[in-house]
Amino acid sequence: MNRISKVSLSALAGAVVLAGGIFIPSVMAAGAPQAARPGADSGNPTVMGHGLEIIQSETADHWVSGAEHVVAYTVSQETEQPPQAVEVEREEGLTYRTVHARIDKVLWSKDGARKPPEGAWNFTTYGFAFNDNDGPGKSKFALEGRPRVEVGHTYIAALRWRDDPCSDDLGKGSWGSLGSGAILPFDGEIIGQGEYEGEVRSAAQNRALMAENTSGEALAEKLAGQKVDALMAELKQAKPIEGFGSGLTETCDPEDAAE
Repeated sequence: MNRISKVSLSALAGAVVLAGGIFIPSVMAAGAPQAARPGADSGNPTVMGHGLEIIQSETADHWVSGAEHVVAYTVSQETEQPPQAVEVEREEGLTYRTVHARIDKVLWSKDGARKPPEGAWNFTTYGFAFNDNDGPGKSKFALEGRPRVEVGHTYIAALRWRDDPCSDDLGKGSWGSLGSGAILPFDGEIIGQGEYEGEVRSAAQNRALMAENTSGEALAEKLAGQKVDALMAELKQAKPIEGFGSGLTETCDPEDAAE
């Protein structure tokens, strides 16, 4: 039996705020087979999830409207966070990772933007899905249509600042990507080349997958296989969208406030 097909992602039922974007993940039916993406190990495929983003992030217009900086970064390490007690008790759930990255270069900044992150940059993202009901079973978890963000790989990301909703201090908060469309593989300084959906592929292979999830104007698909100069040209020509993200609000989670 392939345990991956049994993973119930009920842990994704609520809204989750992560540095890799803001999602309200859809509830995936327990027992629904999860197909491995091309290039995956068929004996242990990556579990794919689906999510509804609450802010757009695909096009250059989105980036210049909602982001303060565009950076290139490389992931050096990751630390898996333990599952919640309720997940341990039911022997299935989802864990998260603290990703330890290095900012390689700030590629673009909005006029009047706050100081970008420098050097080390740590953020939280999805980790692993597990189901131990029939013995230990654990696989990588990734969201469809975006990189999983893994050690040893380089990415381009459009960053926005998220104020801490549990604090009145405007200086307290964290940097995160604008959304899933604002994280691009960038191995070898080629846009689209590298890790995407948990698997490493060429820019051409990733472009084919991106075309399944994006519009023709999405930067991920449009720029796959090109150098960073092509991205800079897109950002230079982009037009800010008036009122972009103005309705986005976040509430304080008492558990977060207690940390």
